[in-house]
Order: sequence, then C-alpha cells, then structure tokens
Amino acid sequence: MLAILLAALESEADKQKFTDIYEQYHPQMEQTALRILKNQHDAENAVQNAFMQIIRHFEKIDESPGASGAGGDGGALGAVGPR
Repeated sequence: MLAILLAALESEADKQKFTDIYEQYHPQMEQTALRILKNQHDAENAVQNAFMQIIRHFEKIDESPGASGAGGDGGALGAVGPR
C-alpha cells in the first residue's frame, strides 16, 4: 500500500517525509481502527483512506521541527494547519 501512496507524491523529499509519517503512525492507526470497527478489512480500508487524505492535503503539513500542534509534541502531524 505504501508504494501506491508514494506514487501520488512528486518530490523525493515529500516521499521521504510521507514514509516517515506512515511508519510512525500506521500501526497505531490500524489498531485504533480495528478496535472501533471490529473488522480487519474495514480497519485497513479506513487507514488507507486516512492516508489518502493526508496525501491530498500534504502541503499543509509543516516541516518545521518543534512546531506544536494537537499533542504539543512537535511530531510530524502535530503541525498540520493553515499556513
């Protein structure tokens, strides 16, 4: 699935950034989706759809380290928001 998602990004820097986000958040997202949906196939689809939305709005993810957002941890998705 990751290779298909990466094909939607143009630059190598964006592909690396997305790969980092994917590897960091995918396991927890899938566990959470499975706990909520109680169906492996549905959980996988939900996570895939979520990552497709991340790609769709990828330009909104701030690269600056230490940017604080939802968790205040400065993580890759902690800095999502309007510029």
